[in-house]
Amino acid sequence: MNEKPNKPTKSTRPHFSSYWRKLWRDKREQMANHLDALNTARVEKSLERVRQVKAITHLLPTEPMSGSRLRDQIAENWNQVYGEDMVTSRAWSLTRLCIKQGLFTRSPDGLYSVNEHFSD
Repeated sequence: MNEKPNKPTKSTRPHFSSYWRKLWRDKREQMANHLDALNTARVEKSLERVRQVKAITHLLPTEPMSGSRLRDQIAENWNQVYGEDMVTSRAWSLTRLCIKQGLFTRSPDGLYSVNEHFSD
């Protein structure tokens, strides 16, 4: 009654799981190497963004600040140094990445400051 027709229509896409399963079975080493290269490139790109923020930390205020103020300061200084207008969502993602990598530390009162002992 309400069954789908056996013939695929334009609105349905074929399922590619068997395609990828076959590729991994036949070319496991090549696929693993490619995946490792993609992951390495992704990590390097994120570390490069942290290095770019580290290069502009001397422009940040020295007193501890809230996360939103830190985000706004990073966006403002990024615009001055690199000439790119940074939207709030991108600035927040970049700030969170730097916090995760240890460039900024959070004090017990919830304010952030530049980690003096940060090493790339």
